[in-house]
Amino acid sequence: MAAPAAKNTLSNSGAKKVENSVKPAIPSANTSSRSSAPARLNPNSGHKQTRTTDGGTLEDRGNHSIKYRADGTPEFMKTGSKTVQYRKDGTIAQMTQGKTVTTFNTDGSHKVQNPTKSYTQKNAQVNGQNVVQRTYSSNNRTVVRNYNTYYRSGYSYHSYVPFVAYDPWFYGYCLHPWHPFSYTWAWAYDPWYSNYGYYYRPYSTYYGPSYWLTDYLIADSIRSNAQAANAAANRAEQAVHQVPQITNDMKDQIREQVEEVIRAHEKKEAVNVAETLRDAGRIFVVSEDIDVLVEGTEQQCSLTAGDLIKNREKVGDSDQFVKMIVVASKKGSCPAKTKIAISLVDLQEMQNAFAERLEEGMDKLQAERPDEKAK
Repeated sequence: MAAPAAKNTLSNSGAKKVENSVKPAIPSANTSSRSSAPARLNPNSGHKQTRTTDGGTLEDRGNHSIKYRADGTPEFMKTGSKTVQYRKDGTIAQMTQGKTVTTFNTDGSHKVQNPTKSYTQKNAQVNGQNVVQRTYSSNNRTVVRNYNTYYRSGYSYHSYVPFVAYDPWFYGYCLHPWHPFSYTWAWAYDPWYSNYGYYYRPYSTYYGPSYWLTDYLIADSIRSNAQAANAAANRAEQAVHQVPQITNDMKDQIREQVEEVIRAHEKKEAVNVAETLRDAGRIFVVSEDIDVLVEGTEQQCSLTAGDLIKNREKVGDSDQFVKMIVVASKKGSCPAKTKIAISLVDLQEMQNAFAERLEEGMDKLQAERPDEKAK
């Protein structure tokens, strides 16, 4: 299934190789500090209202609640694991979802922080084009990434634009087959991998760079969350599951996407995730912890980095949420076969992370040339 690249491209001609980091995450498709707050308190709304000790009012609306100040302006709204705090003028001051905290500044920029990353986002101009720019800070490294903005039904989305420029021969190399060989990854004896052998195992034979890059991408996604995961629970799972949940068929589907993104990268094109969902069955690699709605209920379950989900039906032009199914998951995540709904913006961020992590894998591939070592 081909993944058409977005038509809006950002020229980075003449770009040199730069060091990069991983992953973005924006709270919602059209969230900004100026997003509309709930209306002022209506004493006759019909919802259960409770006075608070500070003179405000807490209103219970079933699937969410709103806290109002004494003057009737909304102070915060809580829905599941997400809490949105408002200023008195109705603009958003802060959003907390799980372990991710987003602080919105009055100048339109915002800062995102969670245990694995921190970045500041603002609007910028690059080569005369308007872009969304994120400055990441992690492990004493600062990395700047640019994103194109595209629109669907009045909502805005941000798709990652490659900045790294490889020599043309390297793109050809990435898509050219290898003479098959076995390969042992440096992490093969690391504790994180021994805990997740029940869930994922690398290819036994590598027939080309896209096989190697697929394993790099999946393994790096799982490893990024391994420190936060319940190691004991996963070791117990390892003892009872001898066949990995991520099958070679699933990996082959991801490998096809790896090759698609490499082709888009060579053209310096951003991948518009909505275009990749014109048909059902596209697999997404979850890039960070996220709470999702279980279909047919008001309950949520959690996905963690390295889980796999796929869309169950094609996405229409006005759809903002996508019907998905969990195809493989780790201990503590939403169980496999769970039907969920997830926002299109979260899927775009997973696609961005996929492209960014793949770019890092290409860096490593170029430096290591495992096929040369296998000769």
